[in-house]
Amino acid sequence: MTPSARTCRIPTLLAPAFDNSLSLGYLLVVAGAAAVFVDSAITTHDLSFSGMLLLLVTAPFGVLTIPVHVLLWDSPVAGPALMPATALAAALVNAAFLGRMVRANRRPAVGA
Repeated sequence: MTPSARTCRIPTLLAPAFDNSLSLGYLLVVAGAAAVFVDSAITTHDLSFSGMLLLLVTAPFGVLTIPVHVLLWDSPVAGPALMPATALAAALVNAAFLGRMVRANRRPAVGA
């Protein structure tokens, strides 16, 4: 049995997120912001600053998840747990984009 094209394509698209130090450093910063968010959710229950920090760190793709948060924030299942999950998805997209930019800048110029 051959795997479908969809299962093979997602790891290929996300591979640049993990193959250079810039993308890994960015993911480390996002992990720190997510840890601050989870700590705030557990200890103070004041998610205003930590939620904005998480959105700012994962911008520009993290800002695109705001409508999802507005629609599902009052849900007892998907409330505060939704923020780190969508931030992780946005961070992976951002890190893959950073990795692609690093790969593009490593290549020598065509005329050189």
